[in-house]
Amino acid sequence: MRLRLSSLPNIMHRDWARLRLSLSTQHRADPVRQHCAQWSADARAIWHALYH
Repeated sequence: MRLRLSSLPNIMHRDWARLRLSLSTQHRADPVRQHCAQWSADARAIWHALYH
């Protein structure tokens, strides 16, 4: 129990870091469609982790 509770913030922090990274790199010369797909996948993963 303690291990899961302590690992949860780390997982959340990693997901939010990936989300912020994808947002910050979205305006670069990379394919916009790829970033939108990645952002949507990250957002859904975070949503399910938080609310399901």
